[in-house]
Amino acid sequence: MYITFYCPSLSAQRVYYCEPYSDRFTIKEELLGKVAEYYWVASTTRKRLPKHSTELAEERNFAVYNTRMNLVNFIGEASSYPGDPIKEYLITTNDHFDQVHLLKNDRKQVDVFLQRYEADGKPTVPGVVIGTFPFDEPGNSFMLVRSEDRSKLLLVGYEFIANSAPRIHTMLFDQDWQLLAENVYRHPYLTQPMIQDDYTSFPLEDFNSAPVKLANNGEWLMMAPSRKDHNFLLFHFSPTDTTVNWKGILLPGTSDMEDVCLSIDNVHGDVVAGVLSTFHYSTLKNVQVVHYSMQSRAFDFDSSYRLTTLGGKKVKNGNLVKENFMAVPGRGFLLMKEYGRPFDLDMDDNTYDDGWDPAMLFTSNGIPDAGSAAGRLRWPAPKYGYSRYKSSVNPRITTGVTSACIISLPPERTVPGWG
Repeated sequence: MYITFYCPSLSAQRVYYCEPYSDRFTIKEELLGKVAEYYWVASTTRKRLPKHSTELAEERNFAVYNTRMNLVNFIGEASSYPGDPIKEYLITTNDHFDQVHLLKNDRKQVDVFLQRYEADGKPTVPGVVIGTFPFDEPGNSFMLVRSEDRSKLLLVGYEFIANSAPRIHTMLFDQDWQLLAENVYRHPYLTQPMIQDDYTSFPLEDFNSAPVKLANNGEWLMMAPSRKDHNFLLFHFSPTDTTVNWKGILLPGTSDMEDVCLSIDNVHGDVVAGVLSTFHYSTLKNVQVVHYSMQSRAFDFDSSYRLTTLGGKKVKNGNLVKENFMAVPGRGFLLMKEYGRPFDLDMDDNTYDDGWDPAMLFTSNGIPDAGSAAGRLRWPAPKYGYSRYKSSVNPRITTGVTSACIISLPPERTVPGWG
């Protein structure tokens, strides 16, 4: 009897594993990204001080690893800079790692100081000042934005003007930090829409939920609250001039803004902007969606979606884990609610529906609180953190211990929404 063994070749993925490392001096380690075939890690450690010293000091270093997770370079923190650091940006590219500092100089201005490294951690050239803002503001007054194709970076500075709108200063760079355009924008409706409050920050990318976006052609857009009412404004800026184009996004008079989203379609030159707002009860939402053409500089779609995020099954108070409002490029927005905390209360079969007309909830912010005497006559007291209604405003989903609610909000008339 002959027995033949056949062992065909198999394909497998090779995985490199690095044992986690920590000691009493390490405070924080953060993976910054991959540059070419190297991984960059930032490490914050306690300084090793003399034995009897009471000083509390920290230092930040960069470690560079190859694909086998072997350390190939270690970069210590610079001992000094040509100015007082107020902000730092860390930027990874396909070929380089860039460290940008904003430094206050003696002339009450802010210098932009660049230090570029090769993928393996070797400095390309000594650090150099690549631009200067002609005003003195704290680090929170600046933002760095990168385009989807990573070919351009926009550094934005907001200059405070007493009793007036801020003045916006911008520097547009290519991927090698060559200055392409420098502008100053003035308009009575301008305001700073957000702050990057950490000293060490990263550029706002196209996939971030941020109210400022940079197109591949250098144009940029910003969503910000109106300075004259409770509505929002969509601003459109060009790098070739200082014209400020804006369009108003009207919100219901009884709603309060909760979140905003902005997305650019670089292929077609389209923009979708959305404002999520809430009414008297936090589960009642309004989403204002607009579709904007960068070529015609006009809205070609403007719609409002009103909905409730009440679950179709009883859930306890605190069962909601997280809620996200996010943009889907070219497809509109998603409102996602995630549940997952365990129940610890007995459930009953009462629907808690006293026949309130949900349409009233979107037209008045003067509805009595559920616990008040007037509220109990017309509004069911919430149970387990939510109330439920038989009307169409209630999404037909089952909300259990571990489940999610996803609602699609399209920016076109021909595309139906779903949930």
